[in-house]
Amino acid sequence: NEVPLASNTSTLSITSIAAATDRPEQVVGVHFMNPVPVMPGVEVVVGERTTAETVALAHAFAEDLGKTTWESADKPGFVVNRVLMPWVNEGIRAYDEGVATKEDIDTGLKLGTNAPMGPLELADHIGLDVVLHASETLHEELGDRYRPAYLLKRKVEAGDLGEKTGRRVYEDEGERRQAAGSGGFSGGGPRPPRGRGERERAAQTGKPPERGRKTPARERA
Repeated sequence: NEVPLASNTSTLSITSIAAATDRPEQVVGVHFMNPVPVMPGVEVVVGERTTAETVALAHAFAEDLGKTTWESADKPGFVVNRVLMPWVNEGIRAYDEGVATKEDIDTGLKLGTNAPMGPLELADHIGLDVVLHASETLHEELGDRYRPAYLLKRKVEAGDLGEKTGRRVYEDEGERRQAAGSGGFSGGGPRPPRGRGERERAAQTGKPPERGRKTPARERA
């Protein structure tokens, strides 16, 4: 009875887990980031009855393993998934709605936010089924702002779970376009880079690319 119970859950309530025991004050969340050997952080989650002594022990345990810790109240998603899941889902939606290619979405987010992975690459790495489960849990608890992306649900229903099955969101786009018949997952698919033809012609002729000709008012009339 003197040994704390620590859970690595990323979505389940620590307070609910503690309620199933006869020592809720000794139950704490110790959420390791995946992959554990590589990621340096651990999220310590404090339940309603978790004592300060148990929390301090959780921090010390993780720090002894060479990890840096941060602390979260026992709220849906804690810190990481509460912020991360909307980011991943919006990246999937942006691809599904033809905003950009998968490569450009991930490149933009990596270079624009200094993240080591873009949302689509990260979703494949985590596992699409894991992302969907976390998103559905947050959606149930916090409402429509956490609604899972349609493409995410469809991929999981098809058994395409990311790296673990070898069928990823981040797969060969030409192959998927050919299978869909009309481009992308959503019909239209991402468009090719704008202005490439104009830039190539400008390089050959030495003239700047045309930006489009406005129709004079008398012609419109």
